[in-house]
Amino acid sequence: MAPAVILLTGLDSRAERDLQFRLAARGHRPIATANGRATLREVTAARAAVVSGPPGRIQALHAAAPWLILLALCASPEAALAALAVGAEQTFPSTATAQVVAGLELSLERQRPRLLSQPAKDLCCGDLVIDARRQHVARGGRPLHLTSAELALLLCLLGAAGRPVSRERILEHLGAAAGFDSESRLVDVHVRNLRKKIEVEPALPDLVLSVPGIGYRLRGDPVVSGAGDGSGSAA
Repeated sequence: MAPAVILLTGLDSRAERDLQFRLAARGHRPIATANGRATLREVTAARAAVVSGPPGRIQALHAAAPWLILLALCASPEAALAALAVGAEQTFPSTATAQVVAGLELSLERQRPRLLSQPAKDLCCGDLVIDARRQHVARGGRPLHLTSAELALLLCLLGAAGRPVSRERILEHLGAAAGFDSESRLVDVHVRNLRKKIEVEPALPDLVLSVPGIGYRLRGDPVVSGAGDGSGSAA
C-alpha cells in the first residue's frame, strides 16, 4: 500500500490522536485540520479525508474536492445515512478508529485503476461509456465524476451483464466494513448517489433498475467499444 496524505477534520481530540497514530504506523501522512477547516494546499495534497460533524461539512468538502475519498465518523445510523447522502463513501461509529484505517486502505486500493478482461477497451451500456482501466466515465459525451465507491458499484452491476445483483453481493463488492455499513439499506443510498450522476432523470432511471426483493440490475448487456479516449474521470 503506497502512503497517502489523509485529512482529519472535525474529529474530537481522542479520535484524532488515535487515527494519527494508526495512520502514521501504516506509513500514511495524517493532517489534522484546524477548527474542522482544511486549507487549499491541504486539500490538494490529500487523497482521502476522515470527517466528523454535520452533513454540511462533508457536502462542502465533497463539492470542493470530488476526488477525495471521504470517510465519516457518525454517532448514529441516521447520521451515517445523512453522511452517505451528501458524499461520504463509508461511515463508521465514532469510536471505530481501527475499522476506519482498514476501510480507508480498502478504498485507496480500490481507487487504483482496475483491469477488466479487455482493459484497453471501453465498456458501453447505451450512451454510458466506462473506461475502467483509467477510471473514466461519461454519458452522452459528458464526463461524469464518480467516487471510487460509485465506480465500484457501477462495475459490479456491469459485471452481472444485466442480471440482478443482490444487496448483499453489492455490499460485499464494495467491501463494506462492520458497523453501519453492514445495513443493506445503505446500498440504496449508494445507488441513489450513482443515479444522480449517470441517469438523465434520476427519479425515472433508465440504466440502474430496481429488482424488488433482490437488489438492482443494469439495463441491457454492456458491449465492448474502441480504445478509451479519456472523456471523463472518476474521482
